[in-house]
Amino acid sequence: MNYSHAERLLEKDAWIIVLIRGVDEDDEQQYHYLAVRGAKLDEFLEVQKSGEFFDPENYGVIVESGEGDPPPPSVQKKIMETFSLSQVN
Repeated sequence: MNYSHAERLLEKDAWIIVLIRGVDEDDEQQYHYLAVRGAKLDEFLEVQKSGEFFDPENYGVIVESGEGDPPPPSVQKKIMETFSLSQVN
């Protein structure tokens, strides 16, 4: 993901960075850092609580993703630095 693109999107509105953990269609562990637009947060939280499979991009912009859980420390550090976060998990 091009972080400058993600940062430009985040500047336009209130966004929240969330870490999604789960499995894909092949039962492989995955993680996604998702920038959720504030206006979509309630809808995102409801679908996440349901436990049903959902497409994260219906609720925001994936700014980083990969296989495994937890995300590697290098990815956590990149997210913290890019979005000025104090915690990422």
